[in-house]
Amino acid sequence: MNAKLIAIATSSTLMIANTSTALAEQPYKTSGNQVVVTQLQPRQTYLVQTTDTSGKEDSIYVTTNECGYVMINNGGNYQRLTINNETIRPFALASKPYPSCNPRLNPRNSNTQQQQSSDR
Repeated sequence: MNAKLIAIATSSTLMIANTSTALAEQPYKTSGNQVVVTQLQPRQTYLVQTTDTSGKEDSIYVTTNECGYVMINNGGNYQRLTINNETIRPFALASKPYPSCNPRLNPRNSNTQQQQSSDR
């Protein structure tokens, strides 16, 4: 299935959304200054392009948990992060608590969960 992507630009974030369903949750930061990105593929490694507060560009690899969440530590050290074609400006993110992961409630895992149940 080929889905078209739409880019919506705001002053702080470039959001990439599938035309059939927009991202329900934007990246955010925790009280511990970590940047949290959700709605990624579970247990996948992603390249994150970084620009620190002095303008130096680099890259890091991060791996999502079983719910498709990734936490990037020391978010305040970056002026820009780009992951999965989404540019994030940590200083402009809302703060909220990091959710606990329950893979059975994660829609991205529903096919995996159903397949595992039928394999038994």
